[in-house]
Amino acid sequence: MKISKSGVNVATSIYKQAHSIVAREDTITVADNGVSKQLIKKKKLAVFVTGGGSNFRSIFEATLQGIVHGEVAALVTNKHDCGGAKYAREQGIPVILFPKAKNSSEGLSDEDLVGALRTYNIDFILLARYLKLIPTELVRAFPRSIFNIHPSLLLAFGGKGYYGIKVHKAVIASGASFSVLKRYIAVISGK
Repeated sequence: MKISKSGVNVATSIYKQAHSIVAREDTITVADNGVSKQLIKKKKLAVFVTGGGSNFRSIFEATLQGIVHGEVAALVTNKHDCGGAKYAREQGIPVILFPKAKNSSEGLSDEDLVGALRTYNIDFILLARYLKLIPTELVRAFPRSIFNIHPSLLLAFGGKGYYGIKVHKAVIASGASFSVLKRYIAVISGK
């Protein structure tokens, strides 16, 4: 599969952001012909999607091609049968349903989601057009590890009927050019 130009831009942006916060304990030393080399371990990624998953596909393909130094370890979605979930299953990637619907036995609670992501040893969470609120428990459990790769300004431009092109038009009309999630994470983490 060929990666689209926007997919390469997304992948490059993720790599630069994640690379800037890699800690020393994330390196391993290997011997190569008697010479020690330090390698950075591949990061385990959880991608959150709601729809078709075009950004997810680009991220996954970028990891396979080595553009993103990581591995997609899980996909989280609020729609069991969305395109992103179907594609993940075809690729053998575990699909986690979140949040749990009020009258359903399917889906995880906030705490169970954090536990599941820890089970997969997730390093980074990528929000790729995920249209649900991110619980405080998740933000606290993964400080400085959540990237909103498709800026969703739902905190400022949300409400009934606000999705798709309506949100984009409202954002453009306001002149906003940043992700509110970044500010939201900073407020919750106290930084």
